[in-house]
Amino acid sequence: MRAEMRRLLFAAAAILAFLPSPGATADDFVCTEVLGVSVTGDWFGAGFEKGLDDGRWQVRWRSKAFVELWADPASDLWALPAQSPCTRRSDDPDRVIFTAVNWEWKTREEWESRLEAALTTIRAKRCLRYLAPRLL
Repeated sequence: MRAEMRRLLFAAAAILAFLPSPGATADDFVCTEVLGVSVTGDWFGAGFEKGLDDGRWQVRWRSKAFVELWADPASDLWALPAQSPCTRRSDDPDRVIFTAVNWEWKTREEWESRLEAALTTIRAKRCLRYLAPRLL
């Protein structure tokens, strides 16, 4: 149970790393991209974005798209087309939410180093390096 909680906390940390500061509002963003594994795609298939402004949300996902694949700049995940693409800035989203999953790592060190690598690649691939620091 403790290991499961630790995994959830690290996944939450990956998501929080891309959320805006408390002063930002939904109107500050024109495109939010959600990256992750199959459950991420399931959210969209079940109507997740229908309760939101769906023109401002998109998803890129694949089954077994674990953290280490998102960390690899040469991974074929980066060639996946956006599903339900944003109406503006689909190729250059101004916010990313990452669903971090891996069932093998057990230590904090394993999670931290690999999440850092994934976040570095996500920033580079999704052009987030150009955003104001408050958004990272």
